[in-house]
Amino acid sequence: MALPNPQFKGVLCLEGNMEFHYNSRAMSRIIDKLHSKYLGAILGAAAGDALAFPLRNYSRNFLASLAQPLATELQITEDGFSPLGQNTGDIQGCLAVIHSILERGDLKAEEASARIFVEHLIPLWRDMSVVDPAEDNSTVMNMIVRGITEWNAAALPPGEAGSGCLTRAIPIGLWNCKNPGNIPAQVETLVSVSHQDTRVLAAAAVIATLIAYNVRQEELVLGDIMDETSAAAASFDKRIADAICDLPRILSQTDPRALEMILEICPDDDYPPRRDGLTDYAVPILFLSLRQFLNNPQSFHEALDRILRLGGNMSTIASISGAFCGSYLGIEEIPENLVDKLLEKEEILRQTNKLFELRRNMKRKEIHANESKKEPASPPEDSDSETIATETNGTDPNLR
Repeated sequence: MALPNPQFKGVLCLEGNMEFHYNSRAMSRIIDKLHSKYLGAILGAAAGDALAFPLRNYSRNFLASLAQPLATELQITEDGFSPLGQNTGDIQGCLAVIHSILERGDLKAEEASARIFVEHLIPLWRDMSVVDPAEDNSTVMNMIVRGITEWNAAALPPGEAGSGCLTRAIPIGLWNCKNPGNIPAQVETLVSVSHQDTRVLAAAAVIATLIAYNVRQEELVLGDIMDETSAAAASFDKRIADAICDLPRILSQTDPRALEMILEICPDDDYPPRRDGLTDYAVPILFLSLRQFLNNPQSFHEALDRILRLGGNMSTIASISGAFCGSYLGIEEIPENLVDKLLEKEEILRQTNKLFELRRNMKRKEIHANESKKEPASPPEDSDSETIATETNGTDPNLR
């Protein structure tokens, strides 16, 4: 298959199911790279969200007319009420998933995982600390907080296809970078507490699957990406899966023509296209974020700058696009000035580091358990051989 970008080459797996015989230094480099991609995914999402938040009230035509780049510096909101580097409910929801995984010590497709996740969402609405929340999320959470309905009976019915839940897919993808087959069931567990529409579930599964692919791979192969994401989408909605197979044609078009094509995917009278910007309809948000990342996989600036000129509801799509870039490039390629100015930078770093360490320790136990079934008992592995160099505060010393 002809690929639209020279960046799509062969594949080199960071990890696989085969046995590896690296020395401790080589293994440490692999772990450091995985750590960087975890940090890149969450901090890239947070940077994208913070870039989009101050621009949310501007039209597409106005943003497209601006000569200066939009993805190089964080800005203060026009009203001046929100501090520099403020994140919205998109990142707060993403962090709620991480908190729920850390509390339970695992992520499984079980009711307990969904219940704990909702317990971490409730304070955001109860205490009115959620920032610029998506309308669909607020509809669900207000019913739960006010006691109108139980947490597991508040989901929006099919036909409600807003995008407010899509950033939950980011930590799901990170958690399952080695086990992408688990993604659809876990997406259904954490997304269906608020959204039951198959298009939303399919979109979240695609996002999580691409995040997992980016963390697992050194280079991108468009055919493999299409195979994995379309299979994940097909678990919920065949229309989304079929549209993914048309990605090469979408990637090859000009921005205006690609936007027209994307708006024709699963058209819905309840979500009519706007001339001045994006709506919160999950389908175009998914495909526009895929297009901008896959056409600009080596540049966070370029991918986000194009996203930020779409106008309308851009926080969700900017978060997803930032996560795509960060999960592929690693934290080193997320601009330092954007990360440093995030209002909740230290908390995001702390929670992401905890998530990475939890997953790494679980994976190591799984490997050792499998090896013990095959081989006689051997002396314990030197615990220092896989240690990631960290500062006393638990952050990566290479993170600026």
